[in-house]
Amino acid sequence: MSTLGKPAFDPILGKMRSALKPGAGIDMSGGTVSVITPPEGVPYVAGIGIAIHGATVEADLTPGYRTDIAGGTISFNPSADIVTVTGASVTIQPDTAYKIYATTAAVTINANAPAAGKWSYEGHLEIFVAGTGYVVTGTNVVLANALEPDAVNNCVVRFHDGVAIIDVEDHIAGYIVVSTSGTTSGTLPYGITSATQEYLAFDATTNGAVVDLGGSTASGEKHIVGNGYTSTTLTGSVDCGTSKFTVANLSLQDVIVGGGTMTLGDAYIPSGSTVAVSGGGLAVERVTGDGGVIDLGGTNVNISSGATASVSSCTFTSGTGTYGAITTTKATVSFDSVKITGNTANRGGVYINAGYTEFKNCFLSGNGNADISAAYGSALLSGGVCGYYKVDHDAEAILAGNVTVGRLMGQYVSSAGRFGSVTIISGAVVNLTSSINPGGGITVLEGGCTVNGNAIAAGTYTSIDSTGTPT
Repeated sequence: MSTLGKPAFDPILGKMRSALKPGAGIDMSGGTVSVITPPEGVPYVAGIGIAIHGATVEADLTPGYRTDIAGGTISFNPSADIVTVTGASVTIQPDTAYKIYATTAAVTINANAPAAGKWSYEGHLEIFVAGTGYVVTGTNVVLANALEPDAVNNCVVRFHDGVAIIDVEDHIAGYIVVSTSGTTSGTLPYGITSATQEYLAFDATTNGAVVDLGGSTASGEKHIVGNGYTSTTLTGSVDCGTSKFTVANLSLQDVIVGGGTMTLGDAYIPSGSTVAVSGGGLAVERVTGDGGVIDLGGTNVNISSGATASVSSCTFTSGTGTYGAITTTKATVSFDSVKITGNTANRGGVYINAGYTEFKNCFLSGNGNADISAAYGSALLSGGVCGYYKVDHDAEAILAGNVTVGRLMGQYVSSAGRFGSVTIISGAVVNLTSSINPGGGITVLEGGCTVNGNAIAAGTYTSIDSTGTPT
């Protein structure tokens, strides 16, 4: 860099020309131009992203997100850390991967999504889920398909038009079963007894095979997640140990629970198959089938407080206990086309302790003290058969559809001082063997109902006898 000086005669050019003189940070000596380094002369001043070391000018840049700087090269880093988040709420960002644990309490997922008409890079989620309902979609989040309970849900998140859309890709995590027989590494028994991983999944090469549990005993908490009802089938016996043991997204073909408690997170029991309890126990989150049997073996099933459970198309038998063969406590439970018979628990086939329970086209009969026994809460009997239905402690029995009831009665509980009640939905057709007398009154909703062929108008009543006559 130079500036013009005094005019001088140039003998070569034969005319006057402007002389050069040094500018800031420049020295001129004869025909040599050199940079002056501090403290001589006037030093250069570094701008943003520039560093000056003596006579050397260098880039002084800090790497940004997913950016690397090596020497004079700036490059994109194709990988990034998976961020583990905690707490009851998380806000996800585009182009970021998260590990979310929803195993002990509900987690709400929010998103920082681009505005309408814009899109951002995809994100990734590894969501460790325990019971259903543990993941809640919050602001700007859409769940494209259901998360698998008691599993690792690997998800892709697409950000566009003001929303983040979560899609489940797979459930592969932890220990992978690659062999359907034996007890060495890569087999299911080894994963249950020896592997340190809690989550067990199945390689696609095992699809269609029946995998033997091998009489194994769980060494700690285990979550076994199959590749679907028709792809992964378990058989044989297992001791579930002293920690949580769940099975999900698979079928059970003649399985024996010899110890511990097996939680049916999402299991299918095919026709002709029996899941039998012999020294262990069962808990239910979701189970379905086409006539498969659950032999409780003198034990009972508990659906815990606050849970949401679904049971369909299978049979429960041989249950006993202080309360019901199936006991629900402040839970929301759906029974669809379920048969409950041959149980001898003190309070019958199903004991409902608050919450809401629905029986749709179920058969409940031959269960000792009662087929359904309810205290607090409400239960809907929609279609199907119930031999003996007992309500107390302000429990509400709701009748709907074409339903057969042997006897529905209340029981006065001196400690609570209250009976139960009955509500009959408009248009219900009730086939009644004995009587309906809950003690706390019967309400027939607008439109009326029919009991044993007799039309009953909307109103409130004390009882209805076997002729269909209300009082």
